[in-house]
Amino acid sequence: MRTIEHMENLANRRSTMLDEARAVLNEADRLHEESAKIAALVKATIALGLREQGLTNKAIADLIGESRNKINDLVQMAIWPALYGDIPSGEFVRFSKMIDDVYGQIGEAGTGWVHARTVLSGIIVEAHAIPLPRLVRAESLDTDAAEFENPDTGEQIIVYSLERHYGSPLFDAHGRREDGDGRGHYRIEVCSPNGSREALPLEILGISPNAITFGSGWPSPEQRRVDGDAFRNAIAAVRAHYGIWPQQGLKSYADAGDG
Repeated sequence: MRTIEHMENLANRRSTMLDEARAVLNEADRLHEESAKIAALVKATIALGLREQGLTNKAIADLIGESRNKINDLVQMAIWPALYGDIPSGEFVRFSKMIDDVYGQIGEAGTGWVHARTVLSGIIVEAHAIPLPRLVRAESLDTDAAEFENPDTGEQIIVYSLERHYGSPLFDAHGRREDGDGRGHYRIEVCSPNGSREALPLEILGISPNAITFGSGWPSPEQRRVDGDAFRNAIAAVRAHYGIWPQQGLKSYADAGDG
């Protein structure tokens, strides 16, 4: 009788052990999948940074251990991680922290220039007390903006626009707002520790003024693009000139509390 009891107990125990094993293996698979996504986003951000520094796809591929044919896809992932990073909706903040644990060793090294934050232009305007055109409010400035910091000197570089994504607003004779003029452009300025600002000459950055304009109202096709492309041109020029690693792409979502 006791032998039968023992066999039944052993069978139950083995069944429990199998359930426990499945649970642990499922967790191991989840962690492996998360680690793979984090590694891919770290590699993608490094690929973007090296691309901005002028390295070829082959040189980048040799360094990060990926196929040369995959580098363009990785760069796109770095620019649009929410679209190409395969991160679950609502998990951006958690994944951003895990990426920072790895990539932050170079992306936020604390010496020399760093890409401190990516926010909206209105936030940069308010933070630096930048005068606004008539009838423009800081909270309405909806284009992307960036702030670079140099902990060694206390200087900052800001990239922002005083126009919305559709350009400057147009008003009729009665002061009612009509459509925008379709002409926006980005400003790149150096801020000293005492708060003064001056434009950073574009020729130093090796970028044309036409590369940082946006909207459909400009006369030349070279000036017409969406605001996001103009912003990326501007920050890529700053990062290339000063040797700055890109901010990992999920950080702006995390800082905004989005996901």
